[in-house]
Amino acid sequence: MSYIENCKKHRNTIIENFEEARLVKDCLDKDLIKELLMYQFTEAYNIKWQDTSRNLQAICDIDEIFEKIPAMQDIFENLIGKFSEHHTGNFYITSMLHDAHCDLLTQSECEMSMFEWTKRMIPYKSAIIPLVINKDAEAYTAFFRQRHIGYSITLDKGGRSEQENSLYEIAREYPDFYEYGPKLESDFRNPLLPKDTVEDLDYENIFKFEVGDIMLFDACQIHMSVVDSWKEERDIDFLKSGINIQFYREVEGE
Repeated sequence: MSYIENCKKHRNTIIENFEEARLVKDCLDKDLIKELLMYQFTEAYNIKWQDTSRNLQAICDIDEIFEKIPAMQDIFENLIGKFSEHHTGNFYITSMLHDAHCDLLTQSECEMSMFEWTKRMIPYKSAIIPLVINKDAEAYTAFFRQRHIGYSITLDKGGRSEQENSLYEIAREYPDFYEYGPKLESDFRNPLLPKDTVEDLDYENIFKFEVGDIMLFDACQIHMSVVDSWKEERDIDFLKSGINIQFYREVEGE
């Protein structure tokens, strides 16, 4: 079966795995943070860069992180239980807020021979691991109650993004979301996005980007960068680096 067929067949299992997004404080020590930070420079085999996004990505084999840095396997097995040896994700260095989106497999990835393993997978959890942020800077990630079971998407009612510049599906009309978790009232926002981008979505949790912590959330969960309500684009002043990792669980194929 294909990944998307697994998502349909095992939809109830995916939903049963849903949990409220959580922040694990002081989970990584200084030595491990440095080891991960260096990894993106020493193990990269390509670079992804778009001048419109101010986002530099060192392309590494995410699976090998868990082989070459065994502490990562131990940490995440303790936090989320068993998971597949296959992952997706990326390192990033950025000075820009990211859109409302959901990091899953893309349709184009699932059609590649190197992603043959996706035919046995369903989405499970995701993690954001902060590695660097400049002094006195503040950056936050908002996690919404809305979950999307399927391929990766970026929410963009206002037509801000172009499909040709994104591997993710740019959603002008939004799919039916599964809603989970408590509703959080907050005036945090993303000043780069038109208001109607997320006006029908509800915050579940908002976490500050702090080195040493891990943000854990459902792989299907919509999330985006936010700042204090009074801040405009000109007030955003940070440089941060981190890792975004997706975890999968294997299901029986046909």
